[in-house]
Amino acid sequence: MGLYSEVLSEDRILKDIGDARNVLIVTCPGCACESIAYRNGGPCRTLAKGKDMDSSAAAVEAVRDEWDARLTALGKTVSHVTVSFPCEMFENERRSITEAAEGADAVAVLGCSSAFLAVHRLLKDINHAKTVPMMKTLGFFALNLIEDESGTHSVVDREHSEVFYFKVKKCVVGK
Repeated sequence: MGLYSEVLSEDRILKDIGDARNVLIVTCPGCACESIAYRNGGPCRTLAKGKDMDSSAAAVEAVRDEWDARLTALGKTVSHVTVSFPCEMFENERRSITEAAEGADAVAVLGCSSAFLAVHRLLKDINHAKTVPMMKTLGFFALNLIEDESGTHSVVDREHSEVFYFKVKKCVVGK
């Protein structure tokens, strides 16, 4: 079972990125990918890539690429790093984020709230960049994935999947 999250509004993300010139997008190919596929009703993973999460995450990569183009059109320099499950990183994964964040003014996290919290905590004392959430976690899911008609991608079988929404009004990150 994973965390269900939806991409925040364009206005919110752009406001949070603000005047940052160099933006790193940290992408989670896990729950974020399935959440986007569920919400958008499109492809989830590229089946030819097998179960390698980093290379098969079609849904989250499409959103990342859209944001890359949008931010680049605004004159920002954009880079990416993909980390499977930034909510539970090993040292080498933490290092890949900290190295990629060097020189970034903003680090945008395309992942659930757990991914955002982990990246924020990782960078708060070692990087001056602001950490920007790109998704909001709204619940958890139990999803069934099936092949699409072409056999190229997996898609969410909405009839046999379910999202369970939280009833939390406000979540505050403590110290």
